Parts: sequence; structure tokens; C-alpha cells
Amino acid sequence: MDRKSFLKGSLLTTGSIILAGANGVYAQNIEENGIDKLTDAKGNFVHQSLPYGETFLEPYMDAETLELHHKFHHGGAVAGANKDLQMIRKAVEDNNMETVDYWTKKLSYHFSSHILHTIFWTNLTNKKNEPKGELLKRIEQSFGSVDKLKNTLQQLPKM
Repeated sequence: MDRKSFLKGSLLTTGSIILAGANGVYAQNIEENGIDKLTDAKGNFVHQSLPYGETFLEPYMDAETLELHHKFHHGGAVAGANKDLQMIRKAVEDNNMETVDYWTKKLSYHFSSHILHTIFWTNLTNKKNEPKGELLKRIEQSFGSVDKLKNTLQQLPKM
């Protein structure tokens, strides 16, 4: 298989993953609010509104942090992925495979950020909940207790 065929196949595979991912299930009510929809009907990446108000996560995340993270960090990833996709299409039309390779690497970064943020928003809650089941078992095996895990995390250097 030559490089052009490989890249073309990779783009098709990525497209099918995008479409399959748009039907994923990450939280109970995502079908109702549509936050898990990653692309529109034209295949462009979309930045969905949050399924809750800006103060919903307080006191765990303040409204300003929530807005900045959603609007600029996640929104930037979506805008970047759309630009990358546009540049890949242009490079394919121009038969410039080196440029396709460059923009594909950028797309993998921006698109993965889009996916991870989409999952992130659906897993947040304003209710305190403690680990249970298999997660609690693994925490206790690795750290001894939930409190010891929390203490370990608090001791990590701040970034």
C-alpha cells in the first residue's frame, strides 16, 4: 500500500469513527440535550451548549471557570478541528501528502480534545458522590482508602 492510499484510508476510518462516536452514550440524559453530538449533518465539528446552567456545578466549579473552560478551551478545540479538516481537504485536492500528514496530526490533537471534553461535560455533577463498587475496590487496593487517595492527590505539585 502506498502512502497516498494509506492516508486516504485513514481519513475514511477517522470519518467513520466520528460518525460512530456521535451516537455514543456517556450520561443518562445526553440523548435529550444532544451534548454528545460531535458533528453536524455536513460533517463539521460542533460545539454544543452545556446541558446545565453556569452555576450548576458550584461550589465545585465556579461559573467563570466553567464558562472559560467550555467556551475557550473546548470551543478552541472544535474550531481547531474544523480548520484542520478544511486544510486536509485542501491538501488532498492539491495532492500534497506531506501537508495532509501535518494537518492530520493536528486534527488528532484537536479532535481528541473535543471528544474528551464532550465526555467530561456529561460526567460532572453538583452532588457529592463517593466511589463504590469496582472503583472503590481498586482505590483501596492501590491507596488503602479514599482519604489516602485524596491526600496523595493533594500532595502532587501544582501545575
